[in-house]
Amino acid sequence: MRKAIIFCLIALTIMILGVEGCPAALPGGTGGGTTAGKGLNSEIVSGVGYISSGKEVSLGESLYVKVHLENYDKQSHSGQICIRDDIADAYGGIPKDECKSFSIKNAETIGVSGKEQLQSAKADVQFPETEGYSYHDIPILQAAKLFVDLKYADSSKITGVLNVPDPETEKLSLVQDSAVLKIDAEKTIIKMAEGYSVELQITIQKIMADAKIYSPDFTRENFLLIGLSPLDFKCNLGIENGLEFENTKFIRCSALVSEETQTAYPLVISLNYGAKISKSYNFNIKI
Repeated sequence: MRKAIIFCLIALTIMILGVEGCPAALPGGTGGGTTAGKGLNSEIVSGVGYISSGKEVSLGESLYVKVHLENYDKQSHSGQICIRDDIADAYGGIPKDECKSFSIKNAETIGVSGKEQLQSAKADVQFPETEGYSYHDIPILQAAKLFVDLKYADSSKITGVLNVPDPETEKLSLVQDSAVLKIDAEKTIIKMAEGYSVELQITIQKIMADAKIYSPDFTRENFLLIGLSPLDFKCNLGIENGLEFENTKFIRCSALVSEETQTAYPLVISLNYGAKISKSYNFNIKI
């Protein structure tokens, strides 16, 4: 009888662990399915024949680089991936200016109402397409570094509501989807003879540390385009619709409204910029 009770307790424990003790597959991992990330992410693929972080490669070995892209944005992206190493060209390896274009679909919302999940889009870019890279004539064990630069143009819309005239001051609640930049805004309402002046103090911050900001066509470094609508806002940009930007920027905008009664106005802040995200990976070349 005692043995039977012990057996039942053991069986019950196994059942509980089977239900609660085993972690479910993480979204985007080996379990597949949905993801919980943000923005356009890139990582290099590891495996036989691929240069990857911590890898030890041999002289004369045929080598490849595969960049795995995962897009969590609700918009598709296209751009360019460039790779390079820090080994002199005389010893082989990755040639300078080794770049490829890419295109990736937007993420999709799946599931029933109330239980929606975002499923990322995925794509791979391989270098080179034919014969692999190889190193030669290096006389000693050599520490090396692989650099991967991801470049793409991005456009983000940040939305909110402006209540005029009350409350007089307010930190706005904004809906935003950019994984690179973040906006905060504070509102002040000033009574004017012809209506109300809506004053905004806007803070733009870079939240992705390894990203560098360019104009959308990548012709200008540390620069982005910003627009506010549908109210006719005037901002202290210095350049029409353009803004010099590196890590953090404060701008002030104002718009005049003539409506005297309490009114809710939509606010749309548009950001257009190029993002360059650089990553590096250490590996070793053995003789």
